[in-house]
Amino acid sequence: MQTAISQAIGLTLHGNAFLETGAIDSCKHFWPGSNEFKFCEFIRFVDISQEGQDISDNLLAADPPSWFKYLQKRGIERLNFIPAPMAMKPGQNAPPARMLVGFTNSGGRWLIEATHPGGTDYWEGKWRIGDDKREDRNIWQVFYFRLPSERKSTFQPDDPQIVRERLQNSLHAIHGFAEKHGLDNFAPCFERGVQALGASTPLPATYSGAVTPELNLSLQALQVWGAVMAGWVFGTMGSWNDVSFSGTDQEEYEAVSEEHYQALLQAAALVANWNMRQGKSVSKLGDWAARLIGRRD
Repeated sequence: MQTAISQAIGLTLHGNAFLETGAIDSCKHFWPGSNEFKFCEFIRFVDISQEGQDISDNLLAADPPSWFKYLQKRGIERLNFIPAPMAMKPGQNAPPARMLVGFTNSGGRWLIEATHPGGTDYWEGKWRIGDDKREDRNIWQVFYFRLPSERKSTFQPDDPQIVRERLQNSLHAIHGFAEKHGLDNFAPCFERGVQALGASTPLPATYSGAVTPELNLSLQALQVWGAVMAGWVFGTMGSWNDVSFSGTDQEEYEAVSEEHYQALLQAAALVANWNMRQGKSVSKLGDWAARLIGRRD
């Protein structure tokens, strides 16, 4: 999974943990040592202001823990992770999002919705290269911009079992396609994804990422996350996106790839929006996200 996506998911999970408990220790394994921040010079949270023709960025928080405290002071009740499509101009055509997701700031919008009594804020991360000659290789500068709105959140809970079954079905389908066409370097990824859905320890021992022990997620959530991490094969050169066929084989490839990508996104959002207190997801993906967010580009 691309770091921009998993970082937004991690911020959602750990932000909710802090808002529920008020304990900054809830992210001690997440910031700054997890893979989500590897190669990042900084992670900043900013507001945009404009006076006449002058536009400036106002720093609200210099790192994730400071952002969590900012959210608490602002009266934020909950965070929701929303994978939304990129805004398109009328008549503009583009490749499927899964074909672009490996490129910086492309393939989708990985939004964090922050709900409060007066409406919602949307936070969107933008990545840019700073000093590409740094010896520590921390070249990425990440800014999360606040997009305020007076709209109330319209999230409705997904059924975790339905999302889980969709992911399992997509893993089986794309695994079958990979085996049929001799894609031996990808088939094991999908097989590991299926296995994770039934494993008692679904995350690898070497895992270091958005999901950390302090979150106390249920085994069901960990299984779904393990399956997502194992089955995510979309990227740039050498990824599943580099595979091509002809005729009906290409049509089947497009179909199983698109369904798997959408199943992965829905499952990732399910985990990102998991309610630790009640043990269920409060995520909902739908066309409303495209209508609500697409016009903001």
